[in-house]
Amino acid sequence: RMNQRLLAFTGMTICAAALVMMAFLTGKAQIFSISAMLFLLGIGIGLFSTPNNTLIMNSVEKKHYGFASSTLSTMRLAMCVIILNIFAGSAKLDSLDENGLITALRTAFAFFAVLSALGAVMSLRKTESKAG
Repeated sequence: RMNQRLLAFTGMTICAAALVMMAFLTGKAQIFSISAMLFLLGIGIGLFSTPNNTLIMNSVEKKHYGFASSTLSTMRLAMCVIILNIFAGSAKLDSLDENGLITALRTAFAFFAVLSALGAVMSLRKTESKAG
């Protein structure tokens, strides 16, 4: 019943704000501040995901629903793996030093904050409905 573009915009804006805060985390961050940031991020994702997934799934034919859904999930994971691989290289995750892991996480948070801000702007754009 709510405007999906406004809901998606609000969710992505909240996500971007939470990710910007998370990009400045250090190894000495307090559990309360991390929990508050994750809570805020969860609210943003919750507000954004439903209208975004609905829009994407409505833009493909029913016979392609499985492909569209799996592509959404794959893209979410792929960017995280790429960023972690840049900093970890061929090292195993359990052998990655604390500074390397924190740098990788902070870089990922900053990257996704920028993407979220762009997503917020893009979510306000009018979309054409599926023909047929």
